[in-house]
Amino acid sequence: AAGPHLYETDPSGAMISYKAGAIGAGRNEVMEVFEKGFKENMTQTQAINLGLKGLTAVSENELKTEFVEVAVINPEKEFHTLNSEEVGKAVKKIK
Repeated sequence: AAGPHLYETDPSGAMISYKAGAIGAGRNEVMEVFEKGFKENMTQTQAINLGLKGLTAVSENELKTEFVEVAVINPEKEFHTLNSEEVGKAVKKIK
């Protein structure tokens, strides 16, 4: 399939492709949020919001921007980390 993907390898060496993914505690809950909210051809903003909704679903407290990092890789393969102001605006949008 074309477009961006995430790849996960398990200890046996098997490789699995995802369009959205989560690891660690709360993985199953976050994956449910992703399965319900993911749409093909999402904008970068929509994808960021979906990721933050996943974090919110498993967070015991309100998301604090100083503890959240968001990074994106655009189609030109440029890596960009959002600053705290950008993350704060995104967190406010999902409330």
